[in-house]
Amino acid sequence: MNKNRLIQRNSNALNMKDRGPNLSARNQMLSLLGAQALAVHAIAIAADLGIADLLDAQPQTAEELAAKTGANPDALGRMLHALNSIGVFEQDVKGRHRNTELSATLRRDIPGSLSGWARYMTSNVVNRTFEGLSYSVMTGQPVFPKLFEKTLFEYLAGDHAMGEIFAGGMSSYSSSSVCEAVEVYDFSQAKRIADIGGGHGLFLLGILSATVSSRGILFDLPEVIVQAAAPEPPVLGHRYSTMGGDFFKSVPDRCDLYILRHVIHDWADEEAIRILENCRNAMSPGGKVVIIELLLKAPNQPAFAPFMDLTMLTLLRGRERTVSEYREILTAAKLRLTRVVPTNGLHTLIEAEAVCPA
Repeated sequence: MNKNRLIQRNSNALNMKDRGPNLSARNQMLSLLGAQALAVHAIAIAADLGIADLLDAQPQTAEELAAKTGANPDALGRMLHALNSIGVFEQDVKGRHRNTELSATLRRDIPGSLSGWARYMTSNVVNRTFEGLSYSVMTGQPVFPKLFEKTLFEYLAGDHAMGEIFAGGMSSYSSSSVCEAVEVYDFSQAKRIADIGGGHGLFLLGILSATVSSRGILFDLPEVIVQAAAPEPPVLGHRYSTMGGDFFKSVPDRCDLYILRHVIHDWADEEAIRILENCRNAMSPGGKVVIIELLLKAPNQPAFAPFMDLTMLTLLRGRERTVSEYREILTAAKLRLTRVVPTNGLHTLIEAEAVCPA
């Protein structure tokens, strides 16, 4: 090759390298780094101020909203402008803001409101934990105990205010999954259902409302059970009961179906297997377990589950799992995976039965 051509080619390659990354990719990364954390906090502030509730009645200007919420008009307008740019609220030609399908999910007066989830995900406890992600990545251990000198659940038991924020966030996060679950799974086949680690009971009450004669037991720690939701009499009163306990020790006996929703992902394999074993040992002949979780799928696909997996990494010893990983822990608990049932939402139902009568 001509020496001059070689020099020119090398010069061109060097120039291309010096130009840096693709401009479109660079702009996308700039936006990700510059907007995402602020967007989450802006959404939470809007939820706290009840903006979506105020806009449900009629479109309003930032000045009108500021007068009703006590916010600074200019600052609120700037925040709403940012949220408009990502589809949370929208502004008309008269400068009035209105709800979109996204912002409507923040209304407090609707089933499945995400207001509580927004409040939890921007709480000081969660913020501090996520800032410690580097520690978890380097050590493989949750950073929460290092920061707070307690496990997450020990901390929540001792901090009543944060415990309420956590419970509200979990109820908010979980509420929409009721409709998703009953659309794809026939819970009426089970005469006696136990919702293990069921929190305040909204999911179980939703399941029982979708069945005619199934009975349900809400099972969680005693301090959680005392705050559980009450059924509206007389519709479900005779079919709904509560029980306090520790699922690492035992669960209600002789149920046909054990629901584990957002429970197994909190724990490492050893603890998860113990919970599953306790369900298997307690179930009626022919009983089943249904795990309801986010499912890790193939790489390189846009998904929420991998980010929830990072949440588990920083907060607890748990993790999100693939179908194969669920099969492994079920097998270790002497349970056979029978069905994997996707929903129209984010969650998947994983059904299993005893390998042999317990």
